[in-house]
Amino acid sequence: MTDEELKTIINKLDTKHKKAEAIFGIFQYGGGPEECFIRANKSGLQIFAAELLQASVDSKSIIEDTKKKVILLDQDAEWLDDNADVCLQYIEPMDGSRQESLKILNENDSSMQAEVFKIGCILLAVFLFACLCLGIGKMWTIIFG
Repeated sequence: MTDEELKTIINKLDTKHKKAEAIFGIFQYGGGPEECFIRANKSGLQIFAAELLQASVDSKSIIEDTKKKVILLDQDAEWLDDNADVCLQYIEPMDGSRQESLKILNENDSSMQAEVFKIGCILLAVFLFACLCLGIGKMWTIIFG
């Protein structure tokens, strides 16, 4: 969709008059962050949708800006549920496709795995050297001691 089409949808949502009746919150029901749900009325969902659509419109200028890399979300908005467990603070727009993003994540995971493997090998070598020294010391005391 073009920015103009998105702006038309944002204007149709007319969120200004709905903020007094709106409620929106993200809650956690289980043990981890992957176990969350949204509790909201229709007005709250429309306001949240309008905020996301506006972020979509603003994303190109944010990506091109060298200083500002995120779109801050209003934490004190009257339509946000104060009892919500999850508080979204900002949106970080990215350039590129899902595949490019996953490729970058996989590269970061691979480099981290390589570091962990290297540290593990060093620790194993130190442990084996310590065991060798203790074994030689024990044998020395048995033979000569």
